[in-house]
Amino acid sequence: MTQSPFLLSRADAEDALALSDIGRETFTEKFGHLYTPENLEAFLSEFHSPEWYAHALSEPDVAIWVIRNGDGPLAGYGVAGPNTLPVEDPGSLDGEVKRIYVRAGHQGQGLGSRLHRAMLAWLEGSGHDPLYVGVYSDNDGAQKLYRRFGFDKCGEYTFLVGAHEDHEFIFRRKGRAGPKIVTELTNESAAAALDVIRAAFGQNDEADLVSRLRADDDMLFEAVAIEGGQVAGHVALSRLPIEAPNGEIIAASLAPVSVRPDSQSKGLGMILCEAALNWWQGQGAGVTVVLGHPAYYPRFGFSASAARAHLQSPFAEAGDAFMLSDPNGHLDGIEGAKLHYAPAFGI
Repeated sequence: MTQSPFLLSRADAEDALALSDIGRETFTEKFGHLYTPENLEAFLSEFHSPEWYAHALSEPDVAIWVIRNGDGPLAGYGVAGPNTLPVEDPGSLDGEVKRIYVRAGHQGQGLGSRLHRAMLAWLEGSGHDPLYVGVYSDNDGAQKLYRRFGFDKCGEYTFLVGAHEDHEFIFRRKGRAGPKIVTELTNESAAAALDVIRAAFGQNDEADLVSRLRADDDMLFEAVAIEGGQVAGHVALSRLPIEAPNGEIIAASLAPVSVRPDSQSKGLGMILCEAALNWWQGQGAGVTVVLGHPAYYPRFGFSASAARAHLQSPFAEAGDAFMLSDPNGHLDGIEGAKLHYAPAFGI
């Protein structure tokens, strides 16, 4: 299976113009026929200008994700932050999924769901609850997506596009209907994560590995999934330098990924993996290695053939279970690069 060409990452200040382009294009494609040219242009000029996106990117409590497809135009994007919708009994922790758009040529490939998961994880990890989204009353497809993620209609309001009044619905997800992804572990959640790892694997080896990585300060990233007030899953990224002819490349090992047995088959593993990989790509890195099920991890962009092409595998007997994700092409043109796992692995 080939590596996915789509990279999901946080936008940065240099993306303001590209975000304006895709914002204007996708809004016009979907809704442009509803408005006069004057109303449409007034709206686009105010809310889809490079200046609007530059300001949003500068706000610490607003986050924008983008889907990149190589060096071409952005394939999709999403915006999340504090709620600005006219809801009943607003609270200081209310969060909002503000925009999700995918270019027409890339729809039907699950990109909207990837953006939505990333935004929900960030909003809930930032302490927002409940979460809201505004949606055009005739946009049945978007309403179906939001319901799938636990949102229900809770109100209606008027949305202005220029001087045109749109009838909009407000959807709410209350009480963290889905799992909360937490990236700042407390002593309590860190200890609970070890219990989850032991339960998931039925042994102590993986939990002991995580403890050693923590002690050696080789852990790059950890996150836990909270479900029903308890830690239900855990994911880790550890330091994995790669020795290449042109110098060292900083990479990460995705291991272990654990979900408590009674919480499995609910998509928690996917949410945790995406949270870890989104964070790593957001650091400007992205090179990641995993030893795992060859039918599961390619959905995140991992490829056994890419690992064989670029790396010296310490797991020759693992076959297609040893996989590489290199969405930014750091290993292009490199063969036989050597991995240096953290000492905790004993490799």
